[in-house]
Amino acid sequence: MLIVMSSKLVLFVTWLFVTYTVGITATDTVECSCSTSSTPKPKPHSLRIMTFNTWKSGAKVDYGMSKIVRQIINVNPDIAALQEITDPARLVQIVDELKNKTGVHWEGKVAQENNPYVAILSKHKILNVLARKSVMYIASDIAVSRDLNISFWAHWNHYQHDGPVEVYKKTIVDNETMLKNEEPRLNVIKELVAEPEFQKALKTVKQKPILVCGDFNCPSHQDWIYENRHLHFNKVLPWPTTKYLTDHVKMTDSYRKVHPNVTVSPGITWSTVETWNTEIQAPEPHNRIDFIFYKGSRLTPVRSETMPFANGTWSSCDKHCQCGETCDAVKNNVHPSDHFLVYTDFEWR
Repeated sequence: MLIVMSSKLVLFVTWLFVTYTVGITATDTVECSCSTSSTPKPKPHSLRIMTFNTWKSGAKVDYGMSKIVRQIINVNPDIAALQEITDPARLVQIVDELKNKTGVHWEGKVAQENNPYVAILSKHKILNVLARKSVMYIASDIAVSRDLNISFWAHWNHYQHDGPVEVYKKTIVDNETMLKNEEPRLNVIKELVAEPEFQKALKTVKQKPILVCGDFNCPSHQDWIYENRHLHFNKVLPWPTTKYLTDHVKMTDSYRKVHPNVTVSPGITWSTVETWNTEIQAPEPHNRIDFIFYKGSRLTPVRSETMPFANGTWSSCDKHCQCGETCDAVKNNVHPSDHFLVYTDFEWR
């Protein structure tokens, strides 16, 4: 009896020691990151999609590549659309670090070897690489499971002639001037949709869903509405690039599907660091410009968030600046991008 009680006592003391030690270790190693605690784990039969502008492969912050990898691990997506990958070797480095740190299979593809700006990162098998004629997007069929393949399109659009800035400058005053300003971005989306591979995917969308994800560098027509016009220079504008996907292609903006109230959930993704625009000598217009669009009845979005700040505008530990890319204040930022990243959890059937 004494031996049994002694054994139980040893087990209890050992349990206390391990619990206490683990608790201390976890507490002592927590770093100032605003993106770890609120990211729930994906559920079985779910698909987590992310879009992440890497801000020139993390070049604007110290240890940028490691911070990119850390944010990807924090979010833990199944598939990600990456933008501003400055060199194919950078994507290889991201993939290798992810494999080493997680012990999980990852693979990646860039749009063009000589101009790799857009990339796909996936835990799942990338079956092919499509639509390589443009540096603005890359597409692949990806085998999520034996029961589900998806057509995945990673996208990055022109940043020149920023729409909200042009509204402030009164270059854009109505729908006509807006359409003229946005024509280059709209043309890229039209080109993407016109791709033979995309048109083929539309015919099989009931079995194989389509996702178009990325940095569109323009606001959404679903955000610049009457209810929040006070945030947008008192303008209501049907921004055409996103409108083309929802109205012409019948795709759905996953974030706005999950968060239909624009006033409560603006979902700002630009910018994490820009507070002042030197061109207009005024506060930088902040908008939602990074999107995850989907089409196909097999996907249902159940959660969609911007990171690293699910709540509030600014990180409590990262710094922002008034001088854009040249600002040294952002060098120590935990989040390595000037964009909020976005992820959406889908349930699939």
